[in-house]
Amino acid sequence: MKNTFSALSSTLLPAVSPAATLVVALAVALCGTALLSGCNSTPEGDATSSAAPANTSAAVAAALQGTWKIASVSADADFPTEAQIAKMETETLLFSGDKVLHPGAETAVSYTLFPKEVPPRISLSHEGKTVRALYLLDKDTLYLCYAKAGAPFPATLRTDKAAGTIFAVLKRKKN
Repeated sequence: MKNTFSALSSTLLPAVSPAATLVVALAVALCGTALLSGCNSTPEGDATSSAAPANTSAAVAAALQGTWKIASVSADADFPTEAQIAKMETETLLFSGDKVLHPGAETAVSYTLFPKEVPPRISLSHEGKTVRALYLLDKDTLYLCYAKAGAPFPATLRTDKAAGTIFAVLKRKKN
């Protein structure tokens, strides 16, 4: 059975090995998701200000550690489909050190944070492919907006059909 991340990988990262699927999963997780009702910004309003505990890479990386559940995903593009979004919204991602892991995946995606940028940025890399995203970390909620592999960073923390960006919301999973 082809999972959601494999389907997204074939769209975002054509002709890439199945391991690159994790890059897509991570990008979805890091970009956060807006509710499918059409919300394209954070509930707090302006998504361009960072609520991260500190604007150093080490502080943000420490705050990201742990398991995150993908709460919602939205896109103003033909992908992901509603079925793929529904599947993604049942998934979790684990931030461990400078890697992001998807349960059951054989590889990890490395990430680099740019917390001093406005809005803050994150790059996710795997097998020579890079997905660039904007993020907003607000306590136990992570908002992400990402573009296709190889594309520049999104301009805003919103979906953009012309740019093909996807917006995702992740919630920290409590033990």
